[in-house]
Amino acid sequence: MQHITLIPPAPVEVRIGSSGRHHLLDEPLPQRTPAYVARSAELERVADLARQLTVSAEDLAGMSKEQEAERRDRAAQFASEVALISDPDDLSRILSSVMPATLVLLEDPRGAYLGLDVTRHVLSVCAAAPSAASVLRRANWTGVLWTTLLGRVAAFEDAELLAGAFAALKDLAALRNAKTEASAGWFTDIGDVVERVLKVMELKPQADVPLRLAWTRGLATYLSLSGPALAQQWTRRAVTQLCLPLQWCSTRAVVTGARGGVLLDLVDVALTALVDVYLCPPIGIAPRVRAQLPRLLAALITARDAAEMRDKIQGTWQRAWDAVVGVYPKDRIDVDAALVRAATGADVDRLVEEMRGL
Repeated sequence: MQHITLIPPAPVEVRIGSSGRHHLLDEPLPQRTPAYVARSAELERVADLARQLTVSAEDLAGMSKEQEAERRDRAAQFASEVALISDPDDLSRILSSVMPATLVLLEDPRGAYLGLDVTRHVLSVCAAAPSAASVLRRANWTGVLWTTLLGRVAAFEDAELLAGAFAALKDLAALRNAKTEASAGWFTDIGDVVERVLKVMELKPQADVPLRLAWTRGLATYLSLSGPALAQQWTRRAVTQLCLPLQWCSTRAVVTGARGGVLLDLVDVALTALVDVYLCPPIGIAPRVRAQLPRLLAALITARDAAEMRDKIQGTWQRAWDAVVGVYPKDRIDVDAALVRAATGADVDRLVEEMRGL
């Protein structure tokens, strides 16, 4: 008679959840090794720091100097601890604590640098791990973070903070749209940033040069990301803002002062954006750009002397000039050049002769 050996099934672990129900696990719980326990303790410490930082605006405003100092130290420790978390699973376990604290830091001028550091680290980890990105999306942290960062573009008055915000928004747009940079969602997000930057630049035309440079870099980046065709919808507003720094360079004295170097950086960024997006794109100069030719002519004539102070700017200026002159209505040259002379005092005779000859 054949003997049959019965093998008992593997034990199934039972966990009692917060609802009181028993959950049967298909897989055994992770082994509680010393390393696992130690790592869990580290993550709990980070989560606890995050909870301590998650306070209301009223609480922040009412803090004493001693409390503010303690909070700064705690925030710095929090940011450094999060920066050490490279495992997507570890990050996913504490995102529900990390993100509220990060949003509070972003809204606090004293902690915004750290908030941006944490934001970019979280986005970089999630970008490389679909599982962590899914956790971020499911809880709608991507949406809340997008709204917060857009608001910071209007609120930040520090060039480095703005640069960090623009970089984080680009990373977040890619994550929100699963890195499909040809999707409708991607272009909508990029357009939201362009709109926000233009609105800020229009509301604060007298901002200092470093701040203006940060906005212009952001505008140039996102116009480029949108592509020449989509960028046409902002032609008048964008060309106006990009021409403004060129019009500040009415004399060499302006760009040889204390902030002359920063102003030349600004002229360089603005001219490059004008050339790449509007004057020399693959699709050619669009009708909406042609409507801005008088403004472009005035800005280029005004910035001629300043452009000659740097080889790179001079080359970009020449490309812009050739593009404008190549399509400028010949019957408008004298009239428009005279208007520029009257407004700026610039010597336009040589340039007018050049325009007639092309």
